[in-house]
Amino acid sequence: MNPGHHLLICLILGGAGALFRGDFFAQESFNGRAIYTRNSFSNITPDSCRFEQAFSDDGGKTWETNWVMTFARVKGKSGQAH
Repeated sequence: MNPGHHLLICLILGGAGALFRGDFFAQESFNGRAIYTRNSFSNITPDSCRFEQAFSDDGGKTWETNWVMTFARVKGKSGQAH
């Protein structure tokens, strides 16, 4: 990746409650070819969310997901989230 030619496009889509979603797009170079990357946060609640990373080598027509994580808030002994 060439830091002088990095492009980050942020698209934020919103809804109510667990419908909130944030999609972040960037264009990068992979093996000499331009590809798109997409990082998405979805199912966002006060206590959890889902993260997904995907790549596209056809201009965003299709996406290959290669990483998924689910985050959950941890509560301490006092019952307070942190």
